[in-house]
Amino acid sequence: MDLSGTNTSGVRSRVLSENRVFFAVLLLMLIGVMLTSLYSFLLFHVTIEIFSVLIAGAIFIIVWNTRQYLENNYLLILGIAYLFIGGFDFIHTLAYAGMSIFTGYDADLPTQLWIIARYMEAITLVAAPLMFGRTVRPYRVLGSYAAVSVVLVTAVFVPGLFPACYVEGSGLTLFKVVSEYVISLLLASAIVLLWYHRDRFEDDIFWLVVASIICTICAELAFTFYVSVYGISNVVGHLFKLVSFALIYRALVVSAFRRPYETVFRELRQSKEMVKIERDRLQQYLDLAPVMFIVIDRNGDVQLINRKGAEILGYPAEEIIGKNWYATFLPSPVRDEVSNRFRHMFAGNVRPGDETGENLVLTKEGEFRRMLWHNTVIRNADGMITGTLSSGEDVTEIHEAERDLHLKNAAIESTQSGIALLSMDGTIRYANAALVRMLGYEDATGLVGRSISDVCDGGNLGKDLIYEFVHTEAWFGEQHAKTVDGHTIDLLLSAKVISSDHDEPLNIVCSFMDVTDMQRYRTALKEANKKLNILSSLTRHDILNQVQVLLSYSELLEETTPDDAQGREYIRKLSDASRRIYRQISFTRDYQDLGIEAPRWQMVEAVCKEGADAIEGSAIQVSCTTESLEVYADAMLVKVFYNLFDNAQRHGATVTEIQISFTKESDGSGTLFVTDNGVGVPEGQKEQIFERGIGSNTGLGLFIIREVLGITGCSIAETGTEGEGACFSIHIPAGGWRYGYA
Repeated sequence: MDLSGTNTSGVRSRVLSENRVFFAVLLLMLIGVMLTSLYSFLLFHVTIEIFSVLIAGAIFIIVWNTRQYLENNYLLILGIAYLFIGGFDFIHTLAYAGMSIFTGYDADLPTQLWIIARYMEAITLVAAPLMFGRTVRPYRVLGSYAAVSVVLVTAVFVPGLFPACYVEGSGLTLFKVVSEYVISLLLASAIVLLWYHRDRFEDDIFWLVVASIICTICAELAFTFYVSVYGISNVVGHLFKLVSFALIYRALVVSAFRRPYETVFRELRQSKEMVKIERDRLQQYLDLAPVMFIVIDRNGDVQLINRKGAEILGYPAEEIIGKNWYATFLPSPVRDEVSNRFRHMFAGNVRPGDETGENLVLTKEGEFRRMLWHNTVIRNADGMITGTLSSGEDVTEIHEAERDLHLKNAAIESTQSGIALLSMDGTIRYANAALVRMLGYEDATGLVGRSISDVCDGGNLGKDLIYEFVHTEAWFGEQHAKTVDGHTIDLLLSAKVISSDHDEPLNIVCSFMDVTDMQRYRTALKEANKKLNILSSLTRHDILNQVQVLLSYSELLEETTPDDAQGREYIRKLSDASRRIYRQISFTRDYQDLGIEAPRWQMVEAVCKEGADAIEGSAIQVSCTTESLEVYADAMLVKVFYNLFDNAQRHGATVTEIQISFTKESDGSGTLFVTDNGVGVPEGQKEQIFERGIGSNTGLGLFIIREVLGITGCSIAETGTEGEGACFSIHIPAGGWRYGYA
């Protein structure tokens, strides 16, 4: 059988298209995995290693189950070896620092397992090209790798048997670094050997394998530099490893099964053997493919079909063989078009679009399935076209998904807020990223399939409201909703029914706007006004008391002579009272805006810096480790930190450093700690210092701090140890703090 008539440019174009998609997906995967490293290096490491383990397992399963048909010893040895390479990578993942599975071992254990896996990979890649043309016994190879693996695993878990690769505090050992260079040299040798046998591979598969080995070399070189198992060179090395395994996957798995007829018929094109001689072997190959394969002769009769094709059409394969393809399996609207296409191919007049195209097929149950076809002609030994070979992929669900995507795009374009697409019974069919984020889910799968009444607090969006949606075709109002962690948020909801061209209701589009902050503002404003009234009353009362003092001593002055010593004392007391009045009035002036402005999200690090900068003549070093933490608080939050810093300067005696840190609590709340290294607060005064009138200045500083924080539900307490320094703990309720928002 001769497939040399295959349009080379068409195949090459299709390969380029497939590779573009593959590398685009790989790029997105790299970005996604890289982003996980920003959240947790351990998550990043586990993701990459599990990927490599799955790929290694996939390679082994496919190669092992097709070993009796494989004539390429390189693939056979590589497939068996990757089972054990993946096994070592899996144990390496479990042993990695932070997994806490193998107790009693430090970071040296995963490093040893890593170097073993890489040696095994490098040696295999060097040895595999040497097996071309030799007899390879799969069970003997499998047993050899198993025996070596048992010995090596025993060596690393028994202390002292395997050379140390990593020493805590100092980094990689000389053995580890030298091994990485040795492995790199072995991999370079593997490329050279592969080059000498390149004629045994398809060009794109050959270059994918070479690129994979080069990425492995880059990974090994990156691993020669790191000192910490969480270091940047470790991240880079793992990313190269991810690319390496992805390329191996593309070369050894996808290339062999996404374009199976090219791989299956490679040897057939070279040997020029007849179709009937190789039919049984070909059938076995084709039955492994996840797409339909069909051979049609010049009369349009089916000569061969694989298992997947029979499943799609709904017939046993023996009932399909011999039947006319056009008359039996094509709907009448497309029958003439498809037969004309094949007529041109049999005539050797291949037009653009003949080799690739879509059309409907008719199943045994009378259903239509849409197939994407790749066609090529089959020639006999004399070069005559005797039939066509077609691979078809069922894209029916893809077309249905495109229709659903059109509906989702219509919903997305209708609003910039969170949106949901509902069926007419209120079931969520789609939720955009804004709504998923708004309700605290990781992805849309937590919402899709649920009723909208389950999402809304207390089931307020019940059947009655759904009924109102349908009959009014529009609805606008406020609703409560529960986030995934149980918190209640307030939503402004706008709903509209989408109808067909025949006015048949199809879906409900809901637009959500989070107005929780607005509701918090309303509540906080009421509380602030209440507290302001209390503060004004207290301050006015203090001023009246001091005025009464002035009046009393004025009366006494009238009864004494100007030269009398006692009279001068009265005058001094009048001056003190006047100064105190001045300070208190100044203080109330500073806090006259308390609660007037709406609370807002404020970055703690910036607020701390502003508060510290306002302290004149201070030599205290202020250190803030809260990174991008933001809290929802009154606009006077900067005064909170200013007063805490000022209090430390005035009363801490030996304070030279103030530290601000944050801890997340188990209930979703958080605690800010403002700690200094001064003399601390006596045990009996920890609560008293927050009372009005306590202190040597105005007596209102810490009292007002508690009031400012209380506007948004925060609280403060002194939790330090006398003699070791003061520690003010600010408790922030759940929902009142967040990371990473601008």
